[in-house]
Amino acid sequence: MLLYTKTPTSRNIQRSNYKDGKVDIDALEAIAFDPYTHGYYKVGGRAGDAFKDGLKLK
Repeated sequence: MLLYTKTPTSRNIQRSNYKDGKVDIDALEAIAFDPYTHGYYKVGGRAGDAFKDGLKLK
């Protein structure tokens, strides 16, 4: 999948899309393109914690 945002580079991200000095992913209103189904999908919301959630599966 490819990830697209309304603004193509981090230099162009508006200040309103920052939270605590970091880019707020939900504020970007990013979309992902799936080349297999030729569909666009909204990206947003936290899915989990890296390096932590997988430990529950061991």
